[in-house]
Amino acid sequence: MQSIWHLQTYLIEVSNGEVIHSATCIPAPIEGRTCKINAYDPNDYTIDGLFETVKWVLQSNHAKWARIEYDPDYGFPSLITFDNPNILDEDNQWIVEEFTEFDQ
Repeated sequence: MQSIWHLQTYLIEVSNGEVIHSATCIPAPIEGRTCKINAYDPNDYTIDGLFETVKWVLQSNHAKWARIEYDPDYGFPSLITFDNPNILDEDNQWIVEEFTEFDQ
């Protein structure tokens, strides 16, 4: 999510090292009634990708306003967010809404 500008949801599945993905968007207030799926790299939303995002946020100018939460069972980042109160609409969030581990 990027503030009022855009909301995009990904379904990411990793099976035998292959990333399978799809995306949907929900019109954000500024977009009106329609939205377009923005280009994205699905690898950014795998567990490894989320840890890279945490590293980027904590090394950036956003670190002061960052909030990171980790899944209590698996330890991956389940919430990454920042919101500088001095800048209008620059807030971003990454939220893992569901995680399932499959036995192989």
